[in-house]
Amino acid sequence: MRPRVRDLLTGISLANLCFIAVWDEVLAVTRNRYLLDVSSADVVAVILNVLVVGTACAGAATLARRHPSPWPRRIVRAVFLAALLVPLWRLVRDLDPLYLETFLYRLRLPLPRRLPLRELAPIVSMLVFAAWPVRSARIARQVLLFLFPFTLVTVGRGLWTLGAGDLTARYADEPAAPALPAGHDRPRVVILLLDALGQREAFAERPPGDALPALDRLRAEAVYATQALRAGARTVIAVPAMLSGRGVDTAMHREPSELMVRFAGARAPVAWSTAPNLFTWARARGLNVGVVGWFHPYCRIFGDIVTRCVWRPHADAISRDRAGLGPRMAAQLRSLSPWDPRRRHVEDYGILVDLARAAAADPTLQLVFVHLNVPHAPAIYDRRRGPGGGFSLHNGRGDGYLDNLVLADRALGKLRHSMEAAGLWERTALIVLSDHPRGLPRFERLVPFLVRLPGGRGATTDRPFPTARLGPLVQDLLARRVTTEADVVRWMETR
Repeated sequence: MRPRVRDLLTGISLANLCFIAVWDEVLAVTRNRYLLDVSSADVVAVILNVLVVGTACAGAATLARRHPSPWPRRIVRAVFLAALLVPLWRLVRDLDPLYLETFLYRLRLPLPRRLPLRELAPIVSMLVFAAWPVRSARIARQVLLFLFPFTLVTVGRGLWTLGAGDLTARYADEPAAPALPAGHDRPRVVILLLDALGQREAFAERPPGDALPALDRLRAEAVYATQALRAGARTVIAVPAMLSGRGVDTAMHREPSELMVRFAGARAPVAWSTAPNLFTWARARGLNVGVVGWFHPYCRIFGDIVTRCVWRPHADAISRDRAGLGPRMAAQLRSLSPWDPRRRHVEDYGILVDLARAAAADPTLQLVFVHLNVPHAPAIYDRRRGPGGGFSLHNGRGDGYLDNLVLADRALGKLRHSMEAAGLWERTALIVLSDHPRGLPRFERLVPFLVRLPGGRGATTDRPFPTARLGPLVQDLLARRVTTEADVVRWMETR
């Protein structure tokens, strides 16, 4: 085989493996379509990226071979071996450089240190490449040439997907429902769901010195349920349960715009979009609904019954914006960095908070549902970074969840400030809750649940309260069947 042809096949095969996570997303091989936001342009973008990046790698190798000095060849070899780490950590999660970041952080801690072996995996692979660079590069090149037919498979499937129909339409959001006449005397309810907010970290066992002023201020003014029970162990179960007002046993993704849920006591699953829920109830009674959500594709499922809707997929999803071909190619290139999911989490947080503030301060909306992506992982904040903390993509500390908890508290404060500035704070009932605690521990079932009515007179209930009853409670608040803190406490203790 001619060296130039060999370089081209090797470069394209390497590029194809580097973009394996993008291929997995646009072709939905192992990823679930329900959680993604993909278009036909994303398929075109990854095909072009494989060809462009692969050709550029081949060109660099050819130029280095022709250069009289050995240094260009050494540099290209080093870059080649470094590029191999991208598909390696995509295929073997223990080779993720984020583990190396955690390892380096733990070296700064005082003894004794716990250093799991998985955090040493990136170092081992780097040491192998550094100790035997020529042999490693030669073996890697042979492996990539052997895997070149895999490129034909992925590109072929991509072209087949493009020819099978309009992929963009399958993932399109439903158009928003027309706004209904808004009466200024109608009650308003704003629901703020802070994903993965645990009762233990937020209130019961908060580390000394960690301040959450917005949550503490709200707790003093709200009905506070100290024994609120999660609606489900996972977001995919908890949110449908809370909005439907019924326990959910299972939830299965089916299509980009459909989630099949089996309610407690039911024999067969039903489509979440067709089941009665808080949004359909509000629309049927002439109320305008605004949704600012994360994780669930709210606008694909409920877009036609809500007045305002926006959602952002999980940070693991690479495609998330209906932009042009160039920005999509750039986003896929950025996804090669192991820190890009954190960057996307930061970006989504900013977008969601801004839109949530606008929706909460909109007097034409009588019901606003906000689902934020904090304090859910990954850790994107550092409360020790400068005065008041700041965003960080390199938070390798074990208590990164507590940093995100501070960020969630700040989001609550911003939401409150927006309603106060718009003159809606004392006309709005605010409910702050969580879908599930941190992680998925079987024994951890308590989540925060606070209901702040206009006037802000605090109360506490210590009886167990299933947060799956959120929907009926909001309905009674909007129907003015529950108007005082005593009514809320009575309702929670008897339902």
